[in-house]
Amino acid sequence: TKMAVLTKLADNMMTTYLGGDAGRRVLDGQIKRGEGDTIRAALVMGDMRGSSRLAETSGREVYIDTLNQFFDAVAAPFNRNGGQIMSFIGDGFIAVYPCERHRS
Repeated sequence: TKMAVLTKLADNMMTTYLGGDAGRRVLDGQIKRGEGDTIRAALVMGDMRGSSRLAETSGREVYIDTLNQFFDAVAAPFNRNGGQIMSFIGDGFIAVYPCERHRS
């Protein structure tokens, strides 16, 4: 049980800080510290329009619920189409969308 929990914790940390693909490759030993790959990809940065105003007027609970809905709505299309959300930053995100030959 302890090994299963530690494995899941390591997987969660790698996915959170490196993204799903890179995290799995690090854990599988395919990428070591100081190594990397070059890929062709689009980087996408975005944030939720009107977030500051919403935070000021709606209250904490409504604001957090709205952020969660926003992130769910943004992440699903990226994940479904080969992209990955790399990081959520406040009310924004950064994602990578590899070109066709680098998706596999």
